[in-house]
Amino acid sequence: ELHNLSCRWEALGYTPVDPDELRDFYGRAVNSGEMGCFASHHAAWVLARDTLRDDDIVVILEDDVTPFPFFVHSQNAYHTQWRRLVLSLREQLRDLNRRRFAWDLFYLGRNQQGKDQLKVNDVLVRPGFSTCAHAYCLSTRGIQKLLEMDPHSHVIPVDDYLPALFAT
Repeated sequence: ELHNLSCRWEALGYTPVDPDELRDFYGRAVNSGEMGCFASHHAAWVLARDTLRDDDIVVILEDDVTPFPFFVHSQNAYHTQWRRLVLSLREQLRDLNRRRFAWDLFYLGRNQQGKDQLKVNDVLVRPGFSTCAHAYCLSTRGIQKLLEMDPHSHVIPVDDYLPALFAT
């Protein structure tokens, strides 16, 4: 089974993961931390589904997300950087709407694992396989896709669930 998975990864143009690493990672139960993480993301998706209108979006930020790649002592610097990020996000979403570019998931940060598929503009790409769900946006259609898969019947780490549904 692991050999077949490695073959599929190679066929998609990805470097296959060492079968021993795959066995160690997937050959185990989901731990309580991963279940709690999944449950909090799921609760955010349900709340968004129940409160958003058709053209709204939701921004999901984990509690440890930061706009800097390093620790900064200045609270003012954090506020300034978050304002810049929100303005940039608005600008990118307006650009997507102008282009009538349909999207479900918009990573604000990610660990790129595969080749990106399409450059949308100077800032955005249609991502290849990516992990790390610490900061992302969902359209109402993206929320519906996540919830219609009945995620409670197969709880997996959210960092695996998102790319399983949205990676190209």
